[in-house]
Amino acid sequence: MATIDKLDFRVHVQYARRTQMVESINKEYRISEASSIPEQIKVVDMYPRFMEIDLLLGMVRSHAPWAMFWPPRKFFSQRRPSFTSYRVLPSLGTLEKQVSDYSKINNYSCRSSKQESEKQAIMSCFQQIDKINGWIGHIIGRVAQFLQG
Repeated sequence: MATIDKLDFRVHVQYARRTQMVESINKEYRISEASSIPEQIKVVDMYPRFMEIDLLLGMVRSHAPWAMFWPPRKFFSQRRPSFTSYRVLPSLGTLEKQVSDYSKINNYSCRSSKQESEKQAIMSCFQQIDKINGWIGHIIGRVAQFLQG
């Protein structure tokens, strides 16, 4: 069994340094005067900060990345939000592309009644897609409003 008289000299030096550090912290933060603070002014912070834990445990945090690489080309253009949070038919392209496609179809001159009916069907599809996107936007806005309030 180890007793205090059998410990290495470095243990005593470390104990003295730690005691000196505790005393300097008590003096710096005026811990002895803490009892004179009224209860109405005290702020209790029960959650330790990471920096305080690191100092306590003697750890040094490294912010060096362990891996560094660039995302593949076209990574961000391929990512699509989910159906419920964005819009209908994201495969038609961006909203600007949909508007330009709609205007191209609208400006197209038909040569037969069959082409005219196909044009009207496509135009009504675009109008219905815009209407559903508006509904989704309205629903998401109400959900966000509900979550805020």
